Amino acid sequence: MLNGIERTSSAKSRLIGYKKSLDFNNISYDEKLIKHYFRNPINITQSIEELLSLEPKIDSVFAYDYLTTSILFKIIRKKEINVPGDLAIIGFEEENLAQNNYVPITTLSQDIEKIGKQAIEILIKKIKQPNLRTINKVIDTKIISRKSCGE
Repeated sequence: MLNGIERTSSAKSRLIGYKKSLDFNNISYDEKLIKHYFRNPINITQSIEELLSLEPKIDSVFAYDYLTTSILFKIIRKKEINVPGDLAIIGFEEENLAQNNYVPITTLSQDIEKIGKQAIEILIKKIKQPNLRTINKVIDTKIISRKSCGE
């Protein structure tokens, strides 16, 4: 799992979901399969290289965001890794490019409009009530299955 900055709420939530999914499928959690990184191309590339060099070889990757997914595809193409034959990939942002990649990417899609609307509502509440505690909202996602997972 390529999971971005460890201390962010989104990375924490994604890791919780990852662990729940492992548990549901009776798969043990292995910390070495999780890579946290600062969101820049150098750190992302290093994390991907570390994950791809593990033994035994990994057979799937969940990428934190579209930037990570894009860099991952660049690296695996260079290494001639077959997707989905050798490596299945799921990304977390539904971008128009996800369906147009040389291997269309399976993604977890978020309702961006709903996220934006709720963010504005929270911002307005915070402006009106500066001492208001932090508000965390969870927005449902949906999976869009494509060839990167063997659709």
